[in-house]
Amino acid sequence: MKYISSTYLKGVFEYEFELFFDKQKQMAISKKFIKKIDKPFSLIEYGKNYTILDSGYSIIEIVPFSENYIVRIHVDSANQIIEYFFIMSEKNEFVDGLPTFKDLKLSLVFIDNKLKIYNQDVFDNMLANNEVSKKIYSETIKNLESLINEIETKKHFIFSFDINKFL
Repeated sequence: MKYISSTYLKGVFEYEFELFFDKQKQMAISKKFIKKIDKPFSLIEYGKNYTILDSGYSIIEIVPFSENYIVRIHVDSANQIIEYFFIMSEKNEFVDGLPTFKDLKLSLVFIDNKLKIYNQDVFDNMLANNEVSKKIYSETIKNLESLINEIETKKHFIFSFDINKFL
């Protein structure tokens, strides 16, 4: 299990953490405002360089308890969304009063209206090495396909999610 309060903070020296709950939608939302980081973290997607983590940037993480994924939203210092990063999970729950998820290593990035699957090979190896059951594997692939469809048809809740309430 990974605690949402401590994920994705490599190189971060100082940050503010806030946790919100939406009981109606059965989800937890965390905000990490990065105050100090050793160096900006950038990725190259589709031939373009994107800085997704730097001082003054925020990470909004949504843990929907009725789904088998979390959403990590990278936001720049001007409060503009850089990317949505979905991490497939076996289970989302509360442990010690904090949202947690069981990371299945299979991820989906949505950036510049394009989708890309990450770590399919890692997830396949988890099945081959009996780290996940065939049932969890097939359910996760089905959930990923459904998630892709929701994003492609703009029916996923992220398209109506008001991120400004948390920044």
